[in-house]
Amino acid sequence: MADLTLLGANNFRRFTPESLVAIEKRIAAKKACGDPPPAEKPRPQLDLQVFQKLPALYGNPPLELIGEPLEDLDPYYHDHKTFMVLNKGKAIFRFTATRALYIFSPFHPIRRMVIKLLVHSYPLRIYLMIVTLLSVLTLFPCILSLPRYTFTAIYSFECLIKILARGFCLNEFTFLRDPWNWLDFSVIVMFIDMGGVSVNLGIPNCSAGTLILNLICHSFPPSAGLKVIVGALIQSVKKLADVMILTVFCLSVFALIGLQLFKGHLRHKCVKNYTEYISQSMSNETSFSSKQNLTPYENFTNSPGKCYYLLCSNASDGGSCPPKYVCLKVGENPDYGYTSFDTFGWAFLSLFRLMTQDYWERLYQQTLRASGKIYMLFFMLVIFLGSFYLVNLILAVVTMAYEEQSTATIAETEFFPSWSIIRELQKLSSARTSQRLMPTDTGTLRNPQKLEESNQKCPRFLKNLAAKYLVWNFCPLWLKIKKNVGVFVMDPFTDLTITVCIVMNTLFMALEHYKMSPDFESMLGIGNKIFTGIFTAEVILKIIALDPYYYFQQRSNIFDSVIVFISIIELSSEPKENKASGKKGSRKGNFTMRVFKLAKSWPTLNTLIKIILNSVDALGNLTLVLAIIVFIFAVFGMQLFGGNYKTHCKKLADDCKLRWHMQDFFHSFLVIFRILCGEWIETMWGCMVVNEQSMCLLVFLLVMVIGNLVVSLQVPFVVKSGRLVIW
Repeated sequence: MADLTLLGANNFRRFTPESLVAIEKRIAAKKACGDPPPAEKPRPQLDLQVFQKLPALYGNPPLELIGEPLEDLDPYYHDHKTFMVLNKGKAIFRFTATRALYIFSPFHPIRRMVIKLLVHSYPLRIYLMIVTLLSVLTLFPCILSLPRYTFTAIYSFECLIKILARGFCLNEFTFLRDPWNWLDFSVIVMFIDMGGVSVNLGIPNCSAGTLILNLICHSFPPSAGLKVIVGALIQSVKKLADVMILTVFCLSVFALIGLQLFKGHLRHKCVKNYTEYISQSMSNETSFSSKQNLTPYENFTNSPGKCYYLLCSNASDGGSCPPKYVCLKVGENPDYGYTSFDTFGWAFLSLFRLMTQDYWERLYQQTLRASGKIYMLFFMLVIFLGSFYLVNLILAVVTMAYEEQSTATIAETEFFPSWSIIRELQKLSSARTSQRLMPTDTGTLRNPQKLEESNQKCPRFLKNLAAKYLVWNFCPLWLKIKKNVGVFVMDPFTDLTITVCIVMNTLFMALEHYKMSPDFESMLGIGNKIFTGIFTAEVILKIIALDPYYYFQQRSNIFDSVIVFISIIELSSEPKENKASGKKGSRKGNFTMRVFKLAKSWPTLNTLIKIILNSVDALGNLTLVLAIIVFIFAVFGMQLFGGNYKTHCKKLADDCKLRWHMQDFFHSFLVIFRILCGEWIETMWGCMVVNEQSMCLLVFLLVMVIGNLVVSLQVPFVVKSGRLVIW
C-alpha cells in the first residue's frame, strides 16, 4: 500500500544510478528472505497503470521532470527494475531499467532522448494525424497501387524509436511485451524483402490487408478505457472456452443426426413426366451433381430459368409434385448447392444457421417438403436447445465475466489515501456552504439546490453580466406581477393542464394519414396552432416568473424553448394559402419531440431517458471497438473479395448489378453491418459463388462470432449504467 508521506509534489524523484542500486538491493533482499508467497498475489495499482492519467491527489510534477525518468510511484514496482516517465498531459509511461539491446542504459543520452521523443504529445499527435490520413486513403483502390515504402519507413522509424527506448523483448515493458506493437513488427517483416525472400501467407492481398489493419489500429491509440474493453473481451473469450466446446459438441451431434436423416433429400425436384427424360435422369442419378445433367433438366423443371426449384418427396407426408411431374433426385442442392445435409461440413453449417436463426424458416420449409412434416420435431429441438439455450448461456457467461472484472476494478479503485477523501468532503462542504449563501431576490421563491449553476464553468465577468441583464427586478408593480405569474405557473393544476395538452397534441399527430380530406386536414392544422400557442404561453410565463437567468439553467426548460422556437418558425414559414384555409404546411418532425416533455411529469419515462443517456456514455469505448471491428473486416473484405465480385458478377446477376457485394468500401461496410444484424447466410452464398469457399466461410464466421461477442458485451454495460435487474 502507498504511504501517506509518498503523496505530494516531493514524491517525484529522478531515477538515478543510486535508485537502480536500491532496486537491486531490494530484489536481492527479497530473494534472500525466502518468505512463502502471500495468499493474495499483489497487483499494480489501477490508478497508476500505463497510459492512465496521473491522479490529481499525487500532485503536479515539476516542469523540469517532464519527460525525465522518475522513480515509480506504484509500490508494486519497488522491487522491479522499472521506472516511469510523465509527459505534459501527466500520462504515465513505464520502461524497463535494464539495458536496451544490451547497450543503452536508462542514463545513456541516446536512450533519454528517444524516451523524450516517444512520450512527447506533439510528435504523437502529428503521427496519429498522418496515420489516420493514410487509413482514409487506403479506402481508395488507387492508393494501394502506390509503392508502400513510405508506410514501411514510417513503421520502421516508429519501431526503432520504441526499441531504443524500451528494449526489444526480454524484460518488462519492452517492445514485444506490448501486444499493440505486434502488428508493427509483422508489417515490417512482411514488407522488407530480406535477401530476395518475401513473406507470403497464400492469402490474396494479405500484405495490403495487414498494412490497412495496422493503420486502423494506430488511428485509435490504446487508451485506458479501450484497453479495459479489450481486456474484457479477452477475459470473456477465456470464460467462453467451455461454452464454445459445449456449443460445438451439440452442433456436431445435431449435424450427425441431420446427416443421417436428410442426406441427399434436398436434391429431390419435380421433373416433367416424359419417359425419355425420366430414363435419362435415372441413368445419371449416380452423378446428379454433374453440370451436364442440368442442361436437359432446366428445360423441364417446374420453374424453368429460376434458382428456386420445386422440392418434393416420395414420402407420404412430404411435398408432392403437380400433375404431369414426377419427383426425382437430380441436379444440385438448393441455394447454389450450399444448402444440404450431404456431408458433415454442410450439415454443421446448416445447424449453425439454425442456431443463429438466419433465414432458418427457408431451410425448415425445404427440409419438410423434401423429407416429411414429422421432422418438424427435429427443428424444434434444435431451435430450443441450440438457439435459445446455448446463445443465452453464452450471453450469461459474458455478463458474469464482465461483472467479475467490474467487481475487481471497483475493489482496486476504492484504495485511496484517507486524506484525499477528507479533502473531497471539504470541497463538497464548501460548495454547499456557498450555495446556502447565494443571494435571493425579494418577491420570488427559489431553491438553489435544484439549479445546475455550480456545475457550469463560466467566466466571472459573463456570470456578472448575465446576472445584471437577465434578472428582471424593475419596479414594485413588475415584482407583484412576477409573483402572481409564478404562483400560477408553479400550480400543480397548471402542470396537469400542460400534460393533458401534450397528450392531446400527440393524439392529433397520430390522426394524420395519407390522402386526408381538406376539412380533416384543416382541423389538424388549427389544432396544431392552438397547441403551439399554449406551449408558447407556457414558456413566456415561466421566463417571466423565473427570470431568464434561472429559467435557462434547467435543461428541460431549454428543450421546451427550443421546441417552441422551431414550431413558431415552421408556422410562420407556411404558404399564405395554407394559412387562409387553416391547413397545415409542410411540417418537419420537430412537433413529435413534444412528447418528450412528458418526462417531467412521467417519472418512468424520465428514468428510461436517463438510463439510455447513461448507457450511451458508458458504451463509448465499446462502440469504438465495434466500429474498429466493422472497419477492419470491411476493408479486408474489399481487398480479399472485391476483385472477384467484379470479374465473376455474371454468376450472380446477368446484368452485373449486384445489391450486396464488396467491390468498394461502402458496400463492404454494409455487408459487414448486415452480418452483425444476424443476416449472413445469403451474402455468404454470393461470396462463395464468386470467391473461394473456405475464405468466405472463415471471414463470415469470424465476423459473426467476434461481432456478436462485442454486441453481447453491451448488455452488462447497459445493466450497470441503468441500474437494471435482469430477470
